[in-house]
Amino acid sequence: MSRTSPFAHLRSVAAASIAALALAACGGGESPEGEGATVTQQATEAAGTPGSEAEREAGPGEVLVAAEAGDEPAFDPDALAAEAGEITFRFRNPSESLHSFCVESGEGVALGCTSQFRDDAGVLRLRLEPGEHAFFCNVAEHREAGMEGSLSVE
Repeated sequence: MSRTSPFAHLRSVAAASIAALALAACGGGESPEGEGATVTQQATEAAGTPGSEAEREAGPGEVLVAAEAGDEPAFDPDALAAEAGEITFRFRNPSESLHSFCVESGEGVALGCTSQFRDDAGVLRLRLEPGEHAFFCNVAEHREAGMEGSLSVE
């Protein structure tokens, strides 16, 4: 007959709790790195047809941006402007190449990022203070290939 330590169950519960907390910490919420930046939602949403997102007009507090449809890693446009506060970035990737949309502060602090996806659209909501920021694709070697741009928040 084998004996089980009376603490074995406690160790299992503690390990599961720590794992759950670690996973929860990876989600959205306040961004401790970015002063004045909060990720309120980070999601990829179905775009219907790839062209539908590009054809819509930006609403109040929205910024529309897309990846180039071809094989070159590039954004269209590569310079964005927005008013300070809650900003909804609607990113469309019509290509078969994997892309994402990320924003960082002028000091290089990551503020938020969509997931990586192809032939779809994603949404990133951030609360940003006035200043100069950058946006980029975090797929390996895409930023280095020029898939980045400037974001001016006024």
